[in-house]
Amino acid sequence: MFTEDQIGIIGLGGGPFSLITQMGSSINGKFSYCLVQMFSHVERSSKMYFGDAATVSGDGVVSTPLFSGNPDTFYYLNFEGITVGGQRIDFYTTKPTLVEGNIIIDSGTSLTLLPVSSFYNRVQSAVRRSMPDILPVHSDPQNNLRLCCNPLEVKDLPVMVAHFNGADLELDPINTFVQLSKDLLGLCSCRWGRDLWESSTNELLGWL
Repeated sequence: MFTEDQIGIIGLGGGPFSLITQMGSSINGKFSYCLVQMFSHVERSSKMYFGDAATVSGDGVVSTPLFSGNPDTFYYLNFEGITVGGQRIDFYTTKPTLVEGNIIIDSGTSLTLLPVSSFYNRVQSAVRRSMPDILPVHSDPQNNLRLCCNPLEVKDLPVMVAHFNGADLELDPINTFVQLSKDLLGLCSCRWGRDLWESSTNELLGWL
């Protein structure tokens, strides 16, 4: 399961068996980490901090509340929408009175999963409009990514901003597009295969 330079997996969820829960009051439930890109081949290591040392500050830092949910192993945020090339797409066409955690944030999941309903379609259309000179090609071989193109034809990728409660997070292209092969670049958000979006949790935000 592990290579010779890997030593295991740390559970950081909210469940009773995670490292965070077991460390308990010694860290007051606080932790933070900064992960280097998985395949970057840089001579740097990821960093993880606990307790008072976990405070993140400085230019470009934004914050948004975390919510508990079911199951309790996940962390939940309030997702409000996304801006693509200057066009904002709100998640709710009619905003509900109270929202407490409509998206799971999970650094162990590669892709961002969006509801199969109109929100994903609106995001995909906005990305397509922001790249008018690019001819889309077929989906990826696994048929997960619906919007793909030839990277050799791409000069500029659209700027995207994710909007959360009290936080606007600008996303680098490395977080919104993934190169699947030398001739295939895909938007790394995909449609969730089942229409489960009447439940309290509407999306899953991955690490790409």
